[in-house]
Parts: sequence; C-alpha cells; structure tokens
Amino acid sequence: REPVLAIARPTRRGVVDIPRWFAELMQKGRLRGVSLKWDVADVSAPETLAKIFEGAKAVVFACGSRHRNATLAKLEDPTRGPEHVDYKGLVAVSEAALAADVERLVVISEAGAARPRHSALARAVEGDFGALVWGTLKWKRMGELAALDACAKSEGRMSCTILRPTRMLESSSDGSHRVEPGEVYLAQGDHLRGHVSRAAVGALAAEAIFLDSAHGVVTEVASSSSIPGYKACRRAPKQGEAPAGETTESKGGNGSEG
Repeated sequence: REPVLAIARPTRRGVVDIPRWFAELMQKGRLRGVSLKWDVADVSAPETLAKIFEGAKAVVFACGSRHRNATLAKLEDPTRGPEHVDYKGLVAVSEAALAADVERLVVISEAGAARPRHSALARAVEGDFGALVWGTLKWKRMGELAALDACAKSEGRMSCTILRPTRMLESSSDGSHRVEPGEVYLAQGDHLRGHVSRAAVGALAAEAIFLDSAHGVVTEVASSSSIPGYKACRRAPKQGEAPAGETTESKGGNGSEG
C-alpha cells in the first residue's frame, strides 16, 4: 500500500499542527497497515514544495482560496486569494511535480471554470451572485491550463486528471469509504448544476490516481441525487472503468471561454 502525505499551509510559523480529524485517520491507518503523514508547505511559496514532492508518484491539488471574492482577498491577505492559490499555487505545484518526476497529477477545480463569464451570469440568474465568483473561476481556469501545460512538457511522463465538482457539501473525514459508484455523476459541457459531498470528490480523486481511463480526463462532478430525473446505477464498476454509475466523459474535454 502506498504511503500518503497530506500537506497544508502552516497555521503557525515553524509549527506543524496536525488536525484532530487527521490524527484519528493516522491511528486508523496504522491498524490497517496504511501510512498517513501530515506536513506543512505553502503553494504560494514554491520553494517549500520541492522537498515535499521528492519520491512522490502522484499529487492531488485540493487547494482553494480563502475568499470567494478576489477583491476582498487583496484587501486582507493577497497570498490567500484566488490568483495566488487557484492559479499561481497550481502553477507552482505543477512545476514542482514535473521537476520531481511525479507520474499523476489530479486537480480539484470547480464546475463552471471553463466558461467563467457564462457561469457567473447563470449563477446570478439563480440568485447565486455569480459576479462575486467570476474572479475565482477565472483563476481556476488559468490554473487548469497551467497543469495541462506542465503535463504536455513532461512528454508523457506525467498525466493529469481535472475534476470540476459542483457545490461541495461538508461530510465526515471517513465518508469517502462509504461512497457508492452510482452516487457520483460525471458530465462535460460546463452546464452541470447540483451539489456533491467532499467525501465523494475525495474518493473520486483517489480512484483517478490508479485508473488508466482517468488519464487526460476533464470532467464535472455532482451527486447523482442532485441531478433531476437521474436514476443512479448501483452496479460495481468494471475493471479499468471510471468510478461512477452512468457517466458521460471523454478525454481532453477542456472547454473554452464563451
């Protein structure tokens, strides 16, 4: 079983604070023969990533800016805003992964990132104040392109999977162990609405590391229960098949601004 290293920005300079929920997972992992470790690094400080990535086979980028609004982020702490986390942070992670000969890069982005203006207008119509989200989606899209560019530069040594979840709901830290294939709905076209649990997204990201069929895939993710008229398929996925029920996906569907 492959060891797992989780990294996060330090809450206090020079101190490694392990969250209680992760400490509990570490204890459970030891009982199951799984090595889980926690360390600190900062995507807005690229120099902290090189040593962390040494020997890694796969990297999952699951960072998000502190503020949904880019303007507010600049007023408080620019390094926590979408430009520095969702874009420049992913640039730093992609380049560090490429330099460390990482084989798989999985990026958790956001539904609507391919067409930020269109998505902002659609959300505004639904009362979601899309204009406030536009800055985040734009930077997420630029980060996606940086990750894809890094994979192109690797000449086949590193492949990328981009997951664009809809509105993410909170879930327990061990909820990913209880995610059924039919609970997750995958689609493309940048029109997907709905919601999905963080546990489901985490489970899909982990599965994407090992599935050959996930290489080069860009897909939106939602809970099948949030899709009107969708009946979840509860069958187990076949070997080499994406971990979802009925899916609509293709390789390289990156979308474009419109």
